[in-house]
Amino acid sequence: MHVRISDTTSSGSLAALHELEKPLREDLCRSGIELITGKLSVMTLQSTLLDRIKQGQKDDTELIGYKELVESGKKSNFTISAEGLIRFQGRLC
Repeated sequence: MHVRISDTTSSGSLAALHELEKPLREDLCRSGIELITGKLSVMTLQSTLLDRIKQGQKDDTELIGYKELVESGKKSNFTISAEGLIRFQGRLC
């Protein structure tokens, strides 16, 4: 899982991250934590799991066929969530 940490330098809550030693920064990168610096008003942690599932669904020819059935209005156990994810009986595919 990848986690993004956005630096809120205006509030200083993550300002100490700028001072991390290079080995620690490398460890964070290997762990899938991406440091994004800049002036932002909020800090967010965002998992990329759903993004990776969504991309995988776009590459799956069988799921593409089911998505087309749903979009054409044919009755199916498949649905498309508001996020654009294909689900079968409410579960992610």
